[in-house]
Amino acid sequence: MQLTVNEALSVYPLSEARLIAGAKGTDSTIQSINIMDAPDIADWIKPGELLFTTAYLLKNNPEDVIAFIRKLKAKGCVGLGIKLGRFWNEIPQRVIEEADRIGFPLLALPYQFTFSDQMNALFHAEHKKNTRLLQSVLRKQRELMKYALKQEGDPDMFAVISQILDYPIAIVSAKGQVYFNSSVIPDAALTLGMPWKEKAQWVRQGMACYRIPLMHGGECYGFFLVFPGESRTMKVEEGLFHQAAEIVAHRLVLSYRELAESAAQKELGELMAQYLQRHIPVQALIDHGGFLFASGPFRCVWIAEKDAGLPKASSLTFQHIRHQLRYHPLLRKIKAQHFEMKDGIFSIFSFPPDQKSADDWLRGLSHLADPEKNDGKMADVLQLFISRAKMTPDRLYEAYEECRAAQQLAKRYKLSARLIPYESVEFAIVFQHVPQEYMKAYCDKLLHPLLVRDEKYVQEMLGTLEVYLNHNGSLHDAAKALHIHRNTVAYRLDKISETLKLDLKNYNDLVKLKLLFTFRSFMEKGKTG
Repeated sequence: MQLTVNEALSVYPLSEARLIAGAKGTDSTIQSINIMDAPDIADWIKPGELLFTTAYLLKNNPEDVIAFIRKLKAKGCVGLGIKLGRFWNEIPQRVIEEADRIGFPLLALPYQFTFSDQMNALFHAEHKKNTRLLQSVLRKQRELMKYALKQEGDPDMFAVISQILDYPIAIVSAKGQVYFNSSVIPDAALTLGMPWKEKAQWVRQGMACYRIPLMHGGECYGFFLVFPGESRTMKVEEGLFHQAAEIVAHRLVLSYRELAESAAQKELGELMAQYLQRHIPVQALIDHGGFLFASGPFRCVWIAEKDAGLPKASSLTFQHIRHQLRYHPLLRKIKAQHFEMKDGIFSIFSFPPDQKSADDWLRGLSHLADPEKNDGKMADVLQLFISRAKMTPDRLYEAYEECRAAQQLAKRYKLSARLIPYESVEFAIVFQHVPQEYMKAYCDKLLHPLLVRDEKYVQEMLGTLEVYLNHNGSLHDAAKALHIHRNTVAYRLDKISETLKLDLKNYNDLVKLKLLFTFRSFMEKGKTG
């Protein structure tokens, strides 16, 4: 049994009893109930027992009764219930005064109820309390596990766990640093007696608490303290505390790793910044170690906000994007390094070993910048610029320049695509300085046989041709993008080929058309820009 004397006094029929003395001791927990049927009962009392008696064996000498209750108190008895009206009509005043002095509860039991009536009622109340407590523990366990599954770098994790447990907690490092404390105990008092034993136990740390070492891989990272106060806890609730401690230990380990990784990342980032500013040679990066591009082919990606650099309002922005780049299902198998630069993120990816992996890698990057496929906060404003594949380290700066050239072109001509490989705009970069009149003359000459037709027909045909070229000559993908049947696409392309006298399977003719649409794009942007 784990009811306090106060709680027991609220259970009928014991609620009909009167507390005569010892109110200071009513917070004591009743662990069992005994009935006095022998004069030496005090020798057999166990800690936590509540004793019931008719006072038949109590002598009339108050001094003997006082000595008796002192002995009961010393043995850990939590109170004495006396049924008045049979052998005692009242409790002597000197006994009441002594019980008050030592904080030992004296109860005047209701005469009309038997001891068994009162004991059965207390056992029934205990069962109901156990059931409620077990249900509460199960609810807390569900909430804790649900939170553990979804939490990722939550800065309020400790406070949330304290709220779920519904008890104050404290987190103390192995070296005595207080990470979190929602108890009333001052931080300085929390660390008294350190170093502590690396074992879970009930201790008194300013007040009663359950202290659990935060272990991982055989190493203690700190301690998790729960302060239930005077609340009664079940063994199963201790299991709940251990689950909470495991979540905290996992987070602390991650934090230590993140700090170490952050320091290394900062050092690498500073080195990369010096290289990109041409202050050190590429060999300095290789000599430093850890740069994957030194061991094989690679491609670079520059990630920035559209028309600007990456927002600096929150450091979580870089952490969030780097996490996406590292753990996206289509990207996580590819080795990569990521650097937070002044106006964007510079990433180096080892070149995928086969075409399928390369295609998956590009799709993964597309997902990162697509708000419909990625729930990331920045997905709707990101643009990714991708270099060509480079085979040797001395081409790293060239890869970087390709990314930035693609970005500059996108900014200049307000390109809306979220993923812009360098090869997709290479034509534009090469020919962007061609005078407008030359561009117009080239386009008019090539398109003259088509331009004499109806304007709507011309736009429809050129639109189909452009989509077809943008999808690398795939009828299926072009039809999907245009929301028409692939046979319709094939029919239009045949008409275009016939009208312009061009073979869409001929490389030279495809180059002419690519240049055509590059010039048209420049001229269109020139009109609106």
